[in-house]
Amino acid sequence: MHQGIAALLGLQSWMIYRVERREEAIEVFVGKPRNEACCPACGARTRRV
Repeated sequence: MHQGIAALLGLQSWMIYRVERREEAIEVFVGKPRNEACCPACGARTRRV
């Protein structure tokens, strides 16, 4: 279901976390997926930089 909503809204590169339907609105909670990077201190690959 979330993939169809992402395509409909043009959010293919975003992650949809939650969709809430209310009487007056529909709320779509989105975020960018995390990318890996190198830690500046030790050089290890991590998503927590």
